[in-house]
Amino acid sequence: HDGKLYCSTLYWNSPNCYITVIEADKIVGDVTDVKALYLPQINTSGSNMESVGTWYGIDGITVGTLPGKGYIKDGAEVDDDKEYLMVCNASRKDNSGYDANIKMISVFDFDDINDENLLPLTAARVEADTSAAATAENSLAYEHRMFVYTGSNQYSVQNLEFDKDTGDLYFACYGRDTAGNLFPVMSTFVVDGSKKLYLDEVEMGQNVPATSANHEDALAKAALYRDFDDADGDGNVDEQMTGWHMTLKCICGKGDIESHNEIAYGDTGYAVKLCGLEGIGGYNGLISIGDGRFFVATQANDTTDANNTKYGASATLYRISNRIGEWKFVRAK
Repeated sequence: HDGKLYCSTLYWNSPNCYITVIEADKIVGDVTDVKALYLPQINTSGSNMESVGTWYGIDGITVGTLPGKGYIKDGAEVDDDKEYLMVCNASRKDNSGYDANIKMISVFDFDDINDENLLPLTAARVEADTSAAATAENSLAYEHRMFVYTGSNQYSVQNLEFDKDTGDLYFACYGRDTAGNLFPVMSTFVVDGSKKLYLDEVEMGQNVPATSANHEDALAKAALYRDFDDADGDGNVDEQMTGWHMTLKCICGKGDIESHNEIAYGDTGYAVKLCGLEGIGGYNGLISIGDGRFFVATQANDTTDANNTKYGASATLYRISNRIGEWKFVRAK
């Protein structure tokens, strides 16, 4: 974006999460100038449970417009054509906590990135950020957070990709975490780029029924959540968290998400229209190049792909075979 490469970065052996930024024309061999924006609202330690719960760390990243290019608030449609930096919040591998059933994207405004807060990433800088927390001089706060209920996947979303043709957001994930997972086997989801964001309560552990053995634990976890962002603008930050919700697109062949039945998956008791596919690829790398075509990266140890090389991975051009019915990635000619 704007001649720069933006990467989601976890600093090893540190709770810190960063957006690292590299100017494309300065990438030379194995040495380059890496600058970073510290994300004080996201870490890998779980110590900020009150604000992020079991979402922790970051993974997939992309640049795009808000779904539907805006949102619905107080019954009115608000348009927003800006391009934002979007980063998926990760979850623990074991997906502990009912909020792991929800994918969360933090949305950052490029207008908030400047020469003052875009600083070189060094070990000394990391130590300073850890101690200074939100007051760090290179800190970057999110503009919005967006949610969609899909059921849990290991670490949440590995690759997030924005399709400029449709405004859709692609989630390429690993599989479900255990054989006992009550959600359908799905690892690919698409957010409908034609549907504006809408405000709703973020469904979490508070919906676990009293008959469940996990009820008390869920209530304790839910009690930690508060509406710190005050997304609904009612001035009450002590109520259950609210947030901007995205709408899934139907990619299974039924034609529209409204044609799906609402089903309550798991113990939460929350009924949702859910659609996704099992493993159409992309969690090692997914790039939209327009007209329904994507480059998909494949691991080098995947012996089923003859295009793999010793350098680690290959990128193969695919196209979506059917945008209306069941979506599949097929090798493009």
